[in-house]
Amino acid sequence: MHSSRVGSFDPSRQSFLTPSMADDIGRGRVDIPGETRVTEPIYYEDQRDWEPADYYALFRYLNRLLLNQRAVRTTEIASLDLSRMSAETKHLLKHMLVQKKAYERVTSEFPNLAGLDGEPELEHPLYLSGKPLLAYDYFTEHRIYL
Repeated sequence: MHSSRVGSFDPSRQSFLTPSMADDIGRGRVDIPGETRVTEPIYYEDQRDWEPADYYALFRYLNRLLLNQRAVRTTEIASLDLSRMSAETKHLLKHMLVQKKAYERVTSEFPNLAGLDGEPELEHPLYLSGKPLLAYDYFTEHRIYL
C-alpha cells in the first residue's frame, strides 16, 4: 500500500480501531498519527495507484455504511454523488447491494443511487485481495475477487 497517498488506510491496522473510529477516518474527521490528513471520503479518492488492500478498505467502509441504519449513515448514503466516484467504486457499490439483496430497496430509498442501473461492467477485474479466495460466487461472476 502507498503510505504517502492521501487517504491511505491500512486494513491490517484496524485491530486498534473501533468501527466508529474507522468510519470517522473514512469520512476524513480525524488524523492518524504519522499519516496524511484524509481530505475526502475513501469512495471519492483517486484510485490510479491503488492496490488490492486499498480496494479492500473501500469494501469494508462501504459494507459498514450500507449495513448500519443509524441516522448519520442514512444522511451519508443520501449524499453520495455517483458522478464523483470512479467506475471501480460504482461497480463495487452496485454489486455489494445486489449480493446483499438490498439493491432494489436502497436505490428506491435513495434516488441518488438510481444511476447505478446504467453502470456498465468493468472491463478489468477488481482485486480486493492479493490472494483472493473466490469464496463469493456472485462477486467472482462480476470480476470482483475477494
